[in-house]
Amino acid sequence: MCKEKVLIVVGYEQTGHLLSTVLRQYDYETIVANGIADGFQAFIKNSRNIFVVITEYRIPQFADGVIFCKVIKKITPAKPVVLLSSSFEDLDGVKCLHPDAGFDYFAKKPLSSILVIPEIVGKFANQT
Repeated sequence: MCKEKVLIVVGYEQTGHLLSTVLRQYDYETIVANGIADGFQAFIKNSRNIFVVITEYRIPQFADGVIFCKVIKKITPAKPVVLLSSSFEDLDGVKCLHPDAGFDYFAKKPLSSILVIPEIVGKFANQT
């Protein structure tokens, strides 16, 4: 059986490692990209095999993770995208609720609640 791949795009290696570890425990294969440039490269190289994209809102050297989400959605509109942020206030709440926001699900950090990520990813599995 082929495991479903999740692309994780983060600004800090520790976050990517933690997310990857949790998702692998639920039998997902993960690709961790540190930064937006690596995230784009990984997405282009593996887009057919990537099942869900998870990205942080704040990534060093990149102002806004929502822009990354919108680019992914422009390339593959049906690809589920999960945006992580430490605060909903970081985002314009109205933009988040709009269908063109660029992501399908918003998950709030702290990472102590990271155990909800497999549940979120699993919801997309049930839609395909």
